[in-house]
Amino acid sequence: MAGINRRNMLFGCAAAGGMIAAAPRWARAQNKPEKLVYIGENQGGWKRTLVEEVGPAFEKATGIKVEFTLLAVDAWRARLKAELGAGSSGIDIAQWSVQMAGWMSPHLLDHEPLLATIAKRDPDFDWSDFLSGSKQAARYDERLIGIPYRITTGILHYQKPLFDQAGIIQPPTTFAEFEKAALAVNTPPDRFAFGLMGRQGPGSYSSFASWLFRPAASWSTSKPERCSSMTPRR
Repeated sequence: MAGINRRNMLFGCAAAGGMIAAAPRWARAQNKPEKLVYIGENQGGWKRTLVEEVGPAFEKATGIKVEFTLLAVDAWRARLKAELGAGSSGIDIAQWSVQMAGWMSPHLLDHEPLLATIAKRDPDFDWSDFLSGSKQAARYDERLIGIPYRITTGILHYQKPLFDQAGIIQPPTTFAEFEKAALAVNTPPDRFAFGLMGRQGPGSYSSFASWLFRPAASWSTSKPERCSSMTPRR
C-alpha cells in the first residue's frame, strides 16, 4: 500500500459522493491510514446506508475505518467553513450541497480525473448513469468538485377532482399555467390553492427561491402580491 495516501485510497475503492468530495492536499507517500474522517449532514434516512452499509463494507474491503461525524445543518456547514478555511487537513471526505459550492470549491479537488480511476476499480460504475442535472449540480467554475450521491427535486401534487371542477384538463407545465390553475381553485379561508414545503433556516430558502426566481422575475422585481392569493396567511 506504499505511496497511497488517505484520500487516494478512498477514491480508488468507493464511488460515493449531496455531493461528496475531498480537499486538495495530496500528501507524500505514507502508510495505509487507520481511518478516514467524514463530515456530513445528519438528516434523512440515507445516512443509514452510509453508516451501516457503505462504511462497514469499505472497512471490510480495505481495513480502513470511516469515522462519520453527522451534524445538524447549521453545525455541519459551520464545521466545514471553520476547518477548511483554516487549512485543516483533518477532513478526508466532505458532504456538501449545491448552495455551498461557491465557498467549498477552493478546498476541493477536481474530480474529473478521478472518474476513470473509480470506473477502473468498480466495473459497475458508469458516469453515464447519472442524471445530467445532478452532474451539472456537482460542477462549479467549470470543475467537477464532487460526486453526486443524492439529489432532491420538487414534485407537484394536485387534486384531480378540483381541476376537473375548474375545467383544467392537465396539470400546469409553466408558471403562467400554474398561476391560472391556482387562482381557479383558490377559495380561502376554506382552501388555499398552493402549499410549499418550508421550515426555519436554510430549508426555507431552498424551497422558496425558485418561486422568487420564476421566469421574468428577479429579487428586485418580483411582486409578492401575485403569489398572495396562492399562499396561506398566518
